[in-house]
Amino acid sequence: MGWRVLKHKSSSVKIDTYQDLLKRVSRLLPVDVKVILLADRGFANAELVRYVRKLGWHCRIRIKGNFWLRHPRQGWQRVSQFPVAIGEAKLIHNVQIHKCNSLTDVHLAIAWESTSGEHWYIISTLAY
Repeated sequence: MGWRVLKHKSSSVKIDTYQDLLKRVSRLLPVDVKVILLADRGFANAELVRYVRKLGWHCRIRIKGNFWLRHPRQGWQRVSQFPVAIGEAKLIHNVQIHKCNSLTDVHLAIAWESTSGEHWYIISTLAY
């Protein structure tokens, strides 16, 4: 379908680096297909989520624990401050990401994986 190999010094990738690729891929897809873009932490930014929505797609993006979110009842806090027990997963609806360049109506999935002990934080445009 479409791909691009990047030699990149940072784990964070700016959207202008791959936005044209997403646009070209969107033209190749049937109109009635449901697209969910999956991305790792280097692609976590509000601009990507806005662009994905503009294309009529959805996304799920892994984020770092120091990422700022605004919970509807608890205010601004880092993702790592949301409580979750080992082996547990939670879905928190309608959070806001980024204090500057803010984006609303995203959802946060949090899990503490029991085998590796690793925390997973994923924002999604889908509520499920």
